[in-house]
Amino acid sequence: MSMGFPPAQDGLPDTPVIAVSGHRRLSARAETTLEEVLGRLWRTLGQEWSACGRNEAPPLIANGLAAGADLLFAETRKRDFPAAKDWHVLPCSPALFEATLFDGLEVRPDATAGLRARYHRATDGATRQTVICDTSEPPTSLSYAELARWMVTAADGLLAYWDGEEPRGEGGTGHVVELACERALPVLLVTPDGEVRGDGAMAGKTDDLQALSREFVCMTLRQFDRREELAAARAGE
Repeated sequence: MSMGFPPAQDGLPDTPVIAVSGHRRLSARAETTLEEVLGRLWRTLGQEWSACGRNEAPPLIANGLAAGADLLFAETRKRDFPAAKDWHVLPCSPALFEATLFDGLEVRPDATAGLRARYHRATDGATRQTVICDTSEPPTSLSYAELARWMVTAADGLLAYWDGEEPRGEGGTGHVVELACERALPVLLVTPDGEVRGDGAMAGKTDDLQALSREFVCMTLRQFDRREELAAARAGE
């Protein structure tokens, strides 16, 4: 387990990193739609990754593991793109994060145990885990803002479930998308109606899922290759 910001303090992974982000509050209908779309998206990304001949270096999926869309990203990734690896990036210690997992959400008491079991399954088998700030205090909006900056700094590409509304402060999905676009990362957005479209370095792209996935994989790999070249140049100085 590593800690701190920025990622350069620990050294970025020597494998491509895809960050994921999404809203915590999902209706039952939105959750069903998102699970279906993410399943197709992960399968297609896996096919395109293999087509690029990078099976020896599967991507690390950086996930903050919040309840809602993050959890669905994790579950569907395990099922539909099993070659990829998980990198869990938490705003605080794992125990404290789990204790505050449902804060601010309306969760029926009879559903809590099932959601917690899903969380435990999602956290199992991570390749890497990073804690942004290992304190005894529960995470705050500032914690999530730092988490957002951390993940985007570490990422070579971003997948996000976003409602398209302007960021309501720092640390939310809108803020993550905004940061990724500022860095000109390749971004694939899943909308509440199930559409997948490009943003950031892929802004304006609305092709079919296969074409979008192919371009996202190619651009993510180019971003990673540039990162590796810069790291090698710095090491040689």
